[in-house]
Amino acid sequence: MRIFPIRKKDSCILLLIFFCVVSIYIFIQPVLRIVAKHYVQKYVPDGMSCAFTCDQVNVKRNAIILQNAHISLCTNINKINTDIRMDEIEIQFRPFLRIRSENPLVLCHKSQVIDSSVDSITCKNSVGSFPWRLEIENGTLQIKDDNTIDTYSFSLATPYRDMDGSISISPVDEEPCLFAHYLYEQNKIVGNLIFKELELSRFSLLLNAFPSLYTQKITGSINGYLNFGKELSGKIICSDFTYSQNNFPLQMNCQKCDITIKEKDTLPIITAELEKGAIYLTREEETSPIVIQDIQGRFGINSVTELFANLQVGKHVLPCILNGEGQTGKITFGNDSPQKIAYQINQEPDGLLLSLDLDRIVDTPLLTIQCIVTKLYPELEPFLLESGIIDGKISLLWNTWRIEKVICNQLSLIDLVITDKSRASQYIIPKCSIEGQIDFLIPDLFHRFSGKYILSEGHIVHAGKSLLQEIALHLNIKEGYLESSEISLGMKNSYLRGALSGLIIAPDFSFTIESNAQAIYELYGMSHINNETITLHGQYIHGKTLTGDCIATSLQEQIHIEIALTAMCNLWKIIAQKSPNWYEKITFSGNNLSSFWYENFIHYIFPETSICGLIDIKGAIAGEELQLCFSSLDLQYKSPQISFSHARFSDGHLSWKKNQPITLHIPNIEMQSTVHYINLEIHKAIGELCIENENIFFKKVIAELGDLSFSGNISLIEQIDHSTKLSVEAGAFQGSLKKLLSLTKKSSSFPQCNLPLEGTVISAASGFYLESHFTKKNTRTVWHIEADIENASCASGSNGMLDGLQFHIAINSEKGIIGLDNLHAIYRIDQSFKDTSYRVYIPKIECCFLESIQCAFDVRLTTDTHDMIRLVGQLSESDTNYILEFDERYSHILNFPLQQTQIRWNETQILQAHIKCQLSLEQIYHQIFWMKQACLFSNSYIQLFDAAIKDMKGLLHFEMSYDGKVDRFHLQVEGTETTWKDEEMPISLVTEKINREWNIVSCKIGDHQIEGKLFQGKHFLELSYIKGKYDGNRFLCSNGTFDYRGRKLLLHIDELSIAVEEWKSFLPRDWTNWASGDIVSQGQVKIDFSKSREAWMIEMKLSCNWNVSADSQLSLKSTNEFFAFFSPEEGLHVEAGALTLLYKDQSCGSIVFDAVNYHKSKWEGSNFIMTFSPKAIVAIARNNLIKDFGHRIDKLYWKNYSFSWENQIRICSSFTYESGQFTMVGTLDSGYYWVGTQSFLFDQLSFSIKEEYCHLQIKIPVQDRKMTILASIPFQKEKEIHCTILDCNSVEQSIVITISYSEDGFMIKKIKGTLCGLEIDFLPALDKISDKELIQGSIKIHLSAFAEYFPKCLDLFGKQGSIYSKYELYGTIALDKKNWQNSRFTGCVRGKNIDILGYQLQSIFGEISLENQNLTMQNFSIYDLAMQLRIPNGCVKKIKEQGWQFSFPKIIIRDMRPSLLKKAGISRGVAKPFLITELRCNEVNGRIDDPWSFTGSGFLHFTNSYKTEYNFFSIPMEIISRLGLDISMLVPVQGTLEYAIKEGKIQLLQLKKCYSKGKRSQFHLIHSDPSYIDWNGKLHINLRVKQYALLKIAELFILSIYGNLESPHISLR
Repeated sequence: MRIFPIRKKDSCILLLIFFCVVSIYIFIQPVLRIVAKHYVQKYVPDGMSCAFTCDQVNVKRNAIILQNAHISLCTNINKINTDIRMDEIEIQFRPFLRIRSENPLVLCHKSQVIDSSVDSITCKNSVGSFPWRLEIENGTLQIKDDNTIDTYSFSLATPYRDMDGSISISPVDEEPCLFAHYLYEQNKIVGNLIFKELELSRFSLLLNAFPSLYTQKITGSINGYLNFGKELSGKIICSDFTYSQNNFPLQMNCQKCDITIKEKDTLPIITAELEKGAIYLTREEETSPIVIQDIQGRFGINSVTELFANLQVGKHVLPCILNGEGQTGKITFGNDSPQKIAYQINQEPDGLLLSLDLDRIVDTPLLTIQCIVTKLYPELEPFLLESGIIDGKISLLWNTWRIEKVICNQLSLIDLVITDKSRASQYIIPKCSIEGQIDFLIPDLFHRFSGKYILSEGHIVHAGKSLLQEIALHLNIKEGYLESSEISLGMKNSYLRGALSGLIIAPDFSFTIESNAQAIYELYGMSHINNETITLHGQYIHGKTLTGDCIATSLQEQIHIEIALTAMCNLWKIIAQKSPNWYEKITFSGNNLSSFWYENFIHYIFPETSICGLIDIKGAIAGEELQLCFSSLDLQYKSPQISFSHARFSDGHLSWKKNQPITLHIPNIEMQSTVHYINLEIHKAIGELCIENENIFFKKVIAELGDLSFSGNISLIEQIDHSTKLSVEAGAFQGSLKKLLSLTKKSSSFPQCNLPLEGTVISAASGFYLESHFTKKNTRTVWHIEADIENASCASGSNGMLDGLQFHIAINSEKGIIGLDNLHAIYRIDQSFKDTSYRVYIPKIECCFLESIQCAFDVRLTTDTHDMIRLVGQLSESDTNYILEFDERYSHILNFPLQQTQIRWNETQILQAHIKCQLSLEQIYHQIFWMKQACLFSNSYIQLFDAAIKDMKGLLHFEMSYDGKVDRFHLQVEGTETTWKDEEMPISLVTEKINREWNIVSCKIGDHQIEGKLFQGKHFLELSYIKGKYDGNRFLCSNGTFDYRGRKLLLHIDELSIAVEEWKSFLPRDWTNWASGDIVSQGQVKIDFSKSREAWMIEMKLSCNWNVSADSQLSLKSTNEFFAFFSPEEGLHVEAGALTLLYKDQSCGSIVFDAVNYHKSKWEGSNFIMTFSPKAIVAIARNNLIKDFGHRIDKLYWKNYSFSWENQIRICSSFTYESGQFTMVGTLDSGYYWVGTQSFLFDQLSFSIKEEYCHLQIKIPVQDRKMTILASIPFQKEKEIHCTILDCNSVEQSIVITISYSEDGFMIKKIKGTLCGLEIDFLPALDKISDKELIQGSIKIHLSAFAEYFPKCLDLFGKQGSIYSKYELYGTIALDKKNWQNSRFTGCVRGKNIDILGYQLQSIFGEISLENQNLTMQNFSIYDLAMQLRIPNGCVKKIKEQGWQFSFPKIIIRDMRPSLLKKAGISRGVAKPFLITELRCNEVNGRIDDPWSFTGSGFLHFTNSYKTEYNFFSIPMEIISRLGLDISMLVPVQGTLEYAIKEGKIQLLQLKKCYSKGKRSQFHLIHSDPSYIDWNGKLHINLRVKQYALLKIAELFILSIYGNLESPHISLR
C-alpha cells in the first residue's frame, strides 16, 4: 500500500468538513426552527403578521417532527387574530414533501386595536402553487365574536400531483355545511363546492379577515353547488340575505336570491334573480330608517367583460349592461338607448377611485335615481323629475366599501324639469355645470362641499305662469365656504343680483333687486298704474340682521329695513320658508314717502279704501303685532263713505294684532273732508280723529264748510244691518246761507230750495242736526235747523236782485214742516234806471209736506205808493190733484187783475184751467223795460215785444180755457181800437183744439193773414194745409209734418211767390235794375228745431222761375232742383244751382254755380259759370240791367263808348257782397274780342271787381311772345283808369297808361314806359281842342329790340346791319274822343348813328304826320360824311287788300362818296376819287313788302379824278399788263347815268358824256344786252369802250361788270 503524502490543501478541506459535521450536530434544532419559521412566514399573505414557535424539533428517518407548534396570525388592518395550535407536525420528505397534523385547534378572534394604515391582504402564492401537500385531520375551528364562540369541525387536504384535495366544514355533531373537492389537472384546479344551510353569520368574522370587508356584517343561509375547473357551473340560493356595514347607516337585504352560474365559450355567465329586496338607510338626526323596498329583477355577468342588470324599484324599471375589462368599461341602458356610462377603476393611495363618464343620461336612469333619492330624503317626495339630461364626469373614491369622496368634473345638468306638486310649481334648469367635490369624511354636511356650481337660464313656472326667469348661480365653494359667488334671477320685470360669501350654511349675502311697481304689486294680486323702477340694496350678515334700503329710482325715495333674525334661522331656511319664526323683529323707517309705497297695500287690506300723500313712517313688526308711528303734511284718504285731503298731523299711531281690529289715533289733525253719500264737503277741520276698523270718530271738531263754520262732533259708524250711520251735531254755526241750503239738498224726500239765495245765517235755539243712514242702494237723511237769516240776497234774472233779505226760518225734515216769518227785502232791477227798486214783504208762509201739501201765501211787490204785484192765494193737494187758486179780490199783475184764475193738475196732466184778463197795449209797452230787468221773459221775447207793440195802441181781450177731460183748448184774442203808428191795424186770433186736431180759424195782424188746419199726433204734428199772404207775397202748403221728438218740420210747398222788388235793399246799388218781377218756387222745406229755439235751421229743395220783367222778355228758369239751407247762425246757403236764360222764350244763355251764401249781411257766390249769346247781351243792354251798359241803333255802348259784339261770351267767376262792397273775380274764355270796330285775340282774360274798380288782366300773343295788359277801370267817372302793358318774358319792360273819364270822353293823363323796343313818354298838351285830346311827348325806337317783336320791320331797312338803329319820334298826338281811329300824330322823326341797308349813317331828321293809317313826310333828310339825302315830301299809307304803299315824288342825293359809307361794325374807309355829285329819283312808288312793285326814274352825275389806286371802275392790273394798255384810258372820270326802277331792278338806260381822263376813251351802254342792278346787289353791266388815242389795240372792245356790289368782277373782250 502506497502511502501518499497528505498535502496541505487536502488537510484544509478535511478540516472544514469535520467542522461542518460537528456544527450541524450541535446546531441542528435551532437551524430547523429557523427554517420552519421562514417557510411559514414565506407563505403568509401580505398585510398579515405571523409568529411561529415550537418546543422541540426531532429528526427521524425521512421526516422532521415539530412538537407543540404554535402559529399566530394577525391582520394589520382589523387585527383579526388567528391562533393555530398543533401538538405535532410531521414533515415527510419521501416519496414527496408532505405536512401532516392531527387534532389541531384553530381559534379566530378580533383584537380591540385597529390599525388603518394597511388597506388589504394579498397572497404571495396561490394555493395550487404550494410544492407540498398539507393534510389536517379532525381539526377544530373556533370563531369567537362578541362573547360568542362558534365551534366547527374541519378537515383539509391540499392536492399534490395526482392526489385530490378536499375541505370539509361542519358544525359540531352535524352534517357538513361546506364541502369542497378539487384537484390539479393540467395546471388547473378542478372540483366542486357544495353548500348546505350555510349560515353566513357564523363566518362573518372569517370574512372580516379580508381588509375590504372588515366592517361588513352578513347574515343569511346558502344552499347549492358550484363546479369549477373544466366548466364553471352551479346554482346557489340565498335566503334572508342581509348586508350591513359598521359605522355606515346602510343595510341591504332580500328575501330570496337565486344565483345561476354557467360557462359559455370559456366565459362564466352568472345570473341572479332577486325577490323582495330592500335598502335601509338610517340618518343621524332621525331615529326611524328610510326604506327602499320592492326591489326585484335580474342581474349578473354575461362575460368576463360584461355585467347586466334589469331591476325594478317600485314602478321604475332600470335595464343596464356593464361592459368592461380590467379596470375600465362602460354601462349602457337598453339595446337601443344612446345613454351610457363609461367607468374606470384606479387604485389610489387613499382607496379605490371609480371614475364615471356620463353620456346624456335621461329617462329611466333619472327616474330610478329620483325614486331612490325620495326614499332617502322624504322631504323631496313632492319634487318630481319630469325630464332632463345628465352629462359629464363623476369620480367616487371608495375605501372599505364606502364612498369617501365624490368628485364632479365637467358635470352638466341639461334641460332638467322638476315639478313641485305641493306648490303647483315647475323648476326648469336649461343648463347647470358642476366642478367640485363632496368629502364624506368631513363630519359637517355643508363643509363637505367644494368647487364651482354654475346654473344659467333657469326659471320657475307657478300655476302655469312664469314666476322666476333668468335664474343664474355662480357658486365658488371651498370646504363649505363661499368665495366670490353670485346669484341673479328675474321675475316679471324684476331682477335680483347678489354676491354670496362666507359659510355656505349661513353666508353673508349682499344683493340688489331691480323691479317696477307693477311687477311687485302683481305678486300680491294687485295692480298699480305707476311703473316706477324700484331698487333694493340689501345685505344679510349671518347671526346678526338682514338690512336693506328700498329705493324708487325717479322718486328718489327710500325705506330702510332691518330684520333681527332668530338664532335658529339661516339664509337657506328663509328662502325655503322652512322656519315660520325666522325673525324676531322687523323695523322699518322712511321719510317723505309718496303713495307709491303704500297706496295699493292699503287698498289690498281695505279694498274700497285708498290713501296717498307724503308721510314719514317708523314702525316695527314683532310676531303677529304691528306698531306704526307716522306723520304727514299733506295726506289724502278716500273710502266709499268719507274722504280726507290735505291732512296735517305729527303724532299718528296705528296698531294691529292678529284677530283684533285695526286702531288708528291722531290726537290733533287738520284736514279737509268729504262725506260722499251726502256730498258733504268740510273745507277745513281741526280735531281729534279715531278710526277703529271702518268706524270713524271726529271729536271736538272746529270745521268750516266753505263760508259756513260750526263746532261739534262727526261720526261714521257701521251698523249691524250693514248700513252706515253719519251723525253731524253742530250746537253753534254761522256763515253762508247758500252753503246751508246746499246741505238741505241731502234729504231726497224733502222739497228742495233751488233759489240762488246768498246771505248770512246764525244758529238759533236748537241749532243744526243731521243724521244719515245710507247703503249702496239708497240713502235716508233727516235733519232739523232753526236759524235767523240776515243781509241775504237772491238774484232774479240777469239783472234783478232781491237784497236786504231778513227772516226767521225753522225746518224739520222729519215732520215735513217749513216756517218762514216776517220777510223783508228790496227788489232791485237795474242801477242804470231810476226808481228801479221795489220792496218785497211776506208776512208769513207756512207749508206742510208730511202727508199732503198745504201752503198759504201772500206775496207783495210794492213801491212807496202802491203794490205793483200782489199774489194772494193758496196751494193745496186734494187726493192726487193740485189746486192753485188766486184770490181775485187782491191778486193782480201790473194792475192787470187776474179774473177767474184757477189751475188744477195732477202729476201727469193739467185737468182744468181758465184764465181771463184784459191788457192795455200802451201799458204793456211802458212796462217792457221792467219785464226785461225783472227777467219775466227772455231777451228775445222782450225784443220782439218792443218791436211789435212800440207804436201800437188799444186793448186786447184775452181768454183761454182748457178742459182736460175732453182735451179741448180754446184761445181767443180780440183787439179793440188797435192802431199802429196811428193807422188802424186790426188784430184778431181764433184757434181751437179738440183732441188732436187744431184749427186756426183766423189769424190777422194788419195785412198779414194766415189760416190752416193741423193734426196733433203722439209724436208729430201733421199740417193739412196752411195758406198765407202778405202784399204781393203768397204761400201755400198742402202737406206737412212736425216731429216732436226730432223737433223737425217738413213742408211740401205748392207755391211760394216772392216779389223781388221787396228784396231790393239786399242787392248792390248798381244791380237794382234786376229787382223786378216775381220768383215762383215749388219744392220741399225742412225746418229743424232740434238744437234750440235760437239754433233752428231750414233746408229747402226747390225749383224756381223768375220773370225779370215783362218789357225785357228775359226770364230765368231752373233746370233742376237746387238745395238751399238757412239758419240764424250760419245764414243762407244755396248749392248746385243751374239756370237757363230765356229771351223771348228761347234759350240764350245759362248760369251754373256751386254755391251762394248769405250770412251776417254778406253774400258769397262761388264757381259761377255764365254763358251769354250775343242776343242775351243785347237784351241786357237794352233793359239797362247793368249800369252804364246800353244799346242804341244797333250799337252797344259802355259809358258812351260804342262797339260791336258778335261773339258768345263765357264767364267763370265768384263774388262777395258785404256792407255795400261788391267783389267779384273771374275769367273769360280765350278768343277774339271786339274793341271798337276791330277784334283782338285775347289768349287769357281774367278780371276782378273790388272797391268800385274792375281789374283786368289780358294776355295777347305778339309773334312768338305774349304781352300782358293790366287795367284798373273805376265805376265812378271821377276816378282814373290805370293800364299797364307788360312783356311776360321781361317784367322790367312795361308801359303805364293813365286815363281819366268825363262827360266829354276819355282823357289820357300819362303814357310812359319801355316796351317792344319803344321808349314812350307822353303827357297832356297845354293846347285844347274841343273834340280832341292832345298829348305831347316822344317815342324812342330801339330797332334791335323792336325787330324781336316785329321782324317784318326789317323789310324797310334791309335784312342785315340795320337792327341797331335808334330813332326818336316827338310831337303831338290828337286823340279823337269819339273814335280813337280818327286820332292823329304830328311831329318829327330824328336819329343819330342809325343803320340803313347795312350802312351806318350819322343823322336823320324829318317832319311826319300820321292819321288814319296815312304817314306823311316833309323835309326828310339824312346827313353823313358819305352823302346828303333829302326828300321834300312823301307819304306811306295803307290801302285795303294791298297793304302799305309809299310814294315819294322826289329823292335827291348830293356829294355821295361810296368809299366813305360806313358799314355796321366796321370802321369808315379812306375817301376815294369817285364822287356822285348829284343823284335824283323821281316818282318813287311801291308796296313796302314787295320790291317788284317799286317804280321810279332818275339820273346821277359822277366824277372820278384818276389816281393809281383802284376804284369802283378799276380794271385788274394783270389784264391791263397783258394788253399793254394805258390804265387811264379805261377809267371813267366823269359822266351822267340815266336809270329807271321797275320789275325789281334798277335798269341803266343811258350813259352820257362818260370819258376817261383826257377824253381818250368814251364809254357807252350796250342796249342789246340791258344793264341793271337788282335789289339783292347783283350786277349786270356791259360797256362799250371807244378809243380816241393814236395807238389803238382795237377799234372797239367791251368792258363787262358782273357779280355783286360786294364783290364785282370785270372782263374785257
